[in-house]
Amino acid sequence: MLAIVAHDIGIIKGREGHADSSARLLATIALGNQLLFEEHETRILQAVIRCHSSSVNLESECSRFAEREVFAGHSVRPKFVAALVRLSDELDEDRRRAKAWVQDLANVPEASRPYWEFCQRIQGIDLGQPDGHITFHAVFRRSDAENIVHDNNRTISFLRFFANKMAKINRERQLTGRYLEGLARHELMVSVKPLEGVDKWKYPRVFVFSDGTLDPSDDNDVVDRFLRHFPELDSPPETPSPSEIPPELMRLAGEYEGVRAATRQENADKRNKVVREMVQIAVSEQVSRDLLAQSRRQGLIAALAGTIYSSPEEDDVDRLVTTSGIAKSHHLKYQIVLAFGTLIDKGLIRKDDYSHIDQILADFEREAGDNRGLAIRIQNTRAHIREARM
Repeated sequence: MLAIVAHDIGIIKGREGHADSSARLLATIALGNQLLFEEHETRILQAVIRCHSSSVNLESECSRFAEREVFAGHSVRPKFVAALVRLSDELDEDRRRAKAWVQDLANVPEASRPYWEFCQRIQGIDLGQPDGHITFHAVFRRSDAENIVHDNNRTISFLRFFANKMAKINRERQLTGRYLEGLARHELMVSVKPLEGVDKWKYPRVFVFSDGTLDPSDDNDVVDRFLRHFPELDSPPETPSPSEIPPELMRLAGEYEGVRAATRQENADKRNKVVREMVQIAVSEQVSRDLLAQSRRQGLIAALAGTIYSSPEEDDVDRLVTTSGIAKSHHLKYQIVLAFGTLIDKGLIRKDDYSHIDQILADFEREAGDNRGLAIRIQNTRAHIREARM
């Protein structure tokens, strides 16, 4: 437990080399607390902490210790503990670790963005049974196909970055499995939920990372196979050309996206005004709602949500579900929740749609931060859902 608590304390000095920084910082803490830390115990803890870095050779780092050592009066296995902490650190990567609203508030550096978004795509991790497999449950967004990230001086797609991370985690699974005995897992699986808006993809699809080489340079083959296994992820929907949407609507969409105000209320007021103008154009000129949904523009999605709120239609729930995953601002999410409320009130929601809406509301609520207006609107919409289901 001490190793788990202390393994990342060195991050206060920077991410790079933080495992070694953590080990040195622990030694400094131990010197000032000699009643709690024996020198031998400190050395074991330092080795375990260093070993949570994938750049450290676990066997070499722990070679000075016997298979079993005495630690605070208890028999411990240093290599076993080091492997357990290392694998646990790799598996501590799901949406709970990297909230989207925290990312926005913290102004996360661009270099860290793909690591946050990787965690946000992981719904949860199932360890299954001993000697079984580890399953990562992932949900991607349609925008991921066009998401380009920078990693180790390379410019790659986010999907390839995601697959590279999974390949690395699989290598760590294999390496640590040598020391974990009955706790080892013989496979790593990624279960990907169907992409919203892809009609032919109905059920979760699984890719298996099995044992292979531990050489990172050999990851390209398994990464390519992962991407080929989910061709829908790498096929972004076609974006309609601006000429298919009235120029004035395109201009207003840009105005919506460019709104910047001193206060949240002023920001909302300005955007609400633009949304009303966009709705008037969309309705009067009978702009295709499917074109708005496919546009991927935040302003045009706001126009879609406003149009649905003003004049709901039977197929609108599919359009909202498809676009919800790429909504960025709290204002746009508020507009989408409003539109869902109208569809519920008008009885235009199918029974199977409620689970999708529940998930979207849960995602929006997690990302709402201190936006009370959005949080209250979500609560009210949940109340509508409960009434509709009775």
